[in-house]
Amino acid sequence: MESSQCRGSSERRRRSLEHFIPRSCPSQECESQTGTSPFEFVSKGSYPRACDGRRIPRFRCKVCGKGFSAQTFRVDYRLKRPLRLLQHFELFISKVTMRQCARITGAKLDTVARHQRLLGEHCRALQRSLLVRAASTSERQLEVRIAFDELETFEIDRLEQPVTVAVVADAKSLFIYESEVGALAPRPSARSRRGERDPSKQSVSGSKVGRERRCGSRRTVRAALRRTALWLGPKAAVTAISDFKSTYPGAIHRAFGQQLVQHIKVRSTSPRNTRNPLFPANLTLAMLRDGASRLVRRSWAHSKHRGRLRLHLWIWIAWRNWCRERVVGSRRSTAAMASGLARAAFTIEQLLGFHGRFEELAGLP
Repeated sequence: MESSQCRGSSERRRRSLEHFIPRSCPSQECESQTGTSPFEFVSKGSYPRACDGRRIPRFRCKVCGKGFSAQTFRVDYRLKRPLRLLQHFELFISKVTMRQCARITGAKLDTVARHQRLLGEHCRALQRSLLVRAASTSERQLEVRIAFDELETFEIDRLEQPVTVAVVADAKSLFIYESEVGALAPRPSARSRRGERDPSKQSVSGSKVGRERRCGSRRTVRAALRRTALWLGPKAAVTAISDFKSTYPGAIHRAFGQQLVQHIKVRSTSPRNTRNPLFPANLTLAMLRDGASRLVRRSWAHSKHRGRLRLHLWIWIAWRNWCRERVVGSRRSTAAMASGLARAAFTIEQLLGFHGRFEELAGLP
C-alpha cells in the first residue's frame, strides 16, 4: 500500500514537471523583467536528473537568449541531494536540533544551517505572497479578530541577551499572520553579575560592559502589527485581543487606525482555558515552543543569533498554516482553509515546490 502511494506521488510530481510552463525569465538582466519586452520562450527538450530520475524540461528565452529549465524555479535548485531538504524540513518542525538533524541525515552541520536559511526564506515568501494577493483581490469587508502576545527566549546568554518573539494570530481560525523577533534589555541580575567583574573585560555577548542592549519590545510589536494590517487590507474591520501591557494600545492604534473596531484587554492572571479571549494566542505560543527546538525552555538548543530564530519560526509557521490540520480531528482542514486563503491542504512536497507559484498551490485562480 505504501509503495503504491509513493509511486502515485512520484508520478504526479513527474507530470507536474512535464507540463511546466514558465511565466518569466529567471535572469534579472532580461528586458522582460523590466516590462519593456513581453516574455517569450521556446522548448529545448528535456534531460534526466541524476539524483532522482525525473525528466526536467528545458527552455530558452527569446528575449535575452539565455537557457533555463523547470528546475531553475524550484526550491531545491542546484542541490545534489534534494531529498535531504525534505528530511530537514520535517525535522525542523519536530523539535529536533540542528546537530541532531546532521546526525540523523548524515549531512554536515553547515549544510543543515544552509537548508534552514533556504527553507525559512522560501516559507516567508510563500506566506507574504499569498496574503498580499488575498488583500488585493478581496472585494468584501472582512471582520477579523486577532489575538497577539509575546514570548521570551534568549540568544547565547539568558540574562544578558534575552529575546522577545511577537506573534499575531487569527482568534477564530488560528491562522498565524505575522511573527517578529527583537532584542530585550539585559536583566537586572545580569548587571549585578557584570558588576562583580573587571570593567575592562567583555561580557558574554562579546560587547563592552558599558554598552547596554536596549529593549526592542515596542519596535517588535509595532512591526508585527503593521505588517498584519498590510496583509489584511484596507477593508478589514479589526478586533484586537491582548493583555494589559502598556505599550500595546499605542501600537494597535498606530497599525490599524480607523480599521480598529475594539481592543479587548485580558489580565495575564486570568485562567488560561478556552473561555479566555486570549486563548488563541496562548495556544499558538505553546505550540510554537513545542514544535521549534530553539524555543524549548531550559535546554541548550537555544539560538546563537536571533536572525536564525526568525527563519526557523517561518518554517514552522508555514507548516502550521498551510499543511497541518487546524486542530486534531478537523479532517485535514487547515488554518489557511478556515481563513479562506486556500481551498485544500498543502503537502510538504507542494510547499517546497516552485518559487512564485504559490497561487496554484493554494488552489486559487
